[in-house]
Amino acid sequence: MFPLTVQNVNPKNLMWDDSRVGPKWAIEFNVVDAGLVRSKYPHWVSRKRNGNFADWIEYWDERWFGFIADREWVFGPYQHGYGFLPYIPIYPANSLDWDQDTPEWRYQGILYPVHSLLDSESRLLTALEAIIRQFGWRGIDFLGDRGLVESTMADYEMFSGKNFIPRGVEVKPSPLVQPPGELWNQLNVVQTLIESATFPNVVRGMRPRGVSAGFAISVLAGMGRLKFAGMAEAMARGIEGCNSAWAMLIQNKIRGKVTAHARSDVHFFDATIGPEDIKGLIENVVVLKAEAPEEREREALLALRLYSARIISQYTAMQRSGITKPLEEMIQIEAEQLAQMPELMMEKARIAAQGVGLLTQLGETAGVPLGRRFNPPVERQSPFGNQFQGLGGEQRPGERNIQQARVASREGRPSVFPQGMRDMDIIARLLGGMPGGAQGLPSGQTVRR
Repeated sequence: MFPLTVQNVNPKNLMWDDSRVGPKWAIEFNVVDAGLVRSKYPHWVSRKRNGNFADWIEYWDERWFGFIADREWVFGPYQHGYGFLPYIPIYPANSLDWDQDTPEWRYQGILYPVHSLLDSESRLLTALEAIIRQFGWRGIDFLGDRGLVESTMADYEMFSGKNFIPRGVEVKPSPLVQPPGELWNQLNVVQTLIESATFPNVVRGMRPRGVSAGFAISVLAGMGRLKFAGMAEAMARGIEGCNSAWAMLIQNKIRGKVTAHARSDVHFFDATIGPEDIKGLIENVVVLKAEAPEEREREALLALRLYSARIISQYTAMQRSGITKPLEEMIQIEAEQLAQMPELMMEKARIAAQGVGLLTQLGETAGVPLGRRFNPPVERQSPFGNQFQGLGGEQRPGERNIQQARVASREGRPSVFPQGMRDMDIIARLLGGMPGGAQGLPSGQTVRR
């Protein structure tokens, strides 16, 4: 199928070669709709109507494959050209006889050793539930003469608050029957055996009784992880087999470039791979680890203490804390520390102020001569030199200090500024005309545009 997919197959619907040399063939069988088979393979002849079920069998080996519907070949056998068997077995290796003996002894799950204990637990819970159902709701006893009791029972309403009780009749709740204590003790014993044979209950989120420290819980979680270590290792080997199969599929069957959309700890990326990139190299490494959150926290705290005591390096501490790419994390930390340096923060503020013209205005307010640099007083000189320091800029008419200096230098002579609306009209008419040479002003001066 394209895009490339992987699916889980129920072992109950599969027969495969379980020899020691590895699986060489596999047969998958299922039940499908006869109409679906007939729509895909019109040449299939069967008396079954659409909607009825038909037996479906797929045969695969390292070279051949074929489909069988109700003991009749509907497709194949043909050579698939994959170069491998497209079934990847996953062996958790929970049993000793993993490569011999019968399947029930070779393929065992985590709960296989406690099947009898699970049956015993179920029986005990059923007995407790039956007792609670029968005696959980307490009955009512009527004491007195038979005639009075019978008439009172006929008129008595169970959930009513108003009932007439004649003299000589007493109403009281029936005795409460408690489940035998032996049932509870036996249930605790069975559950303890199940926990010791499989994994601690803390893995399922149950807090142990009498334990208040987090270290004890983390130890129990670590013990539970050992039960799942074989599962994680088997899953890693299975993923490696799938990756190798995909590489062979691209090289032997697709024979073209395939783009994989992937995500790493840092960013999203698209990787394109083709037969010229593989060239027969199908080896890959997959690492999986079954780990509880409590154990991860304990490992991180232990790595922090070892790093503080200078026993391990920062790189090793990050690895033990679960960081997959310590070098990139160290570079990121250095970049953040550099961005928070006082000198760099000061230069950032200087650049921002220069961008809005704030340094020039501050220099004019402080009375700095025009055309000179204005450097605000700092406690520490920047290591980057004066490359970020703002300049005063050119003289621009209209600025406060410039006009004050010009007026002071031309004391006793007509000012350049207009003295009224008439002068403003004249300046506007002159500046709005054609560009050219010098223009006269009301004060007798000239200006070039």
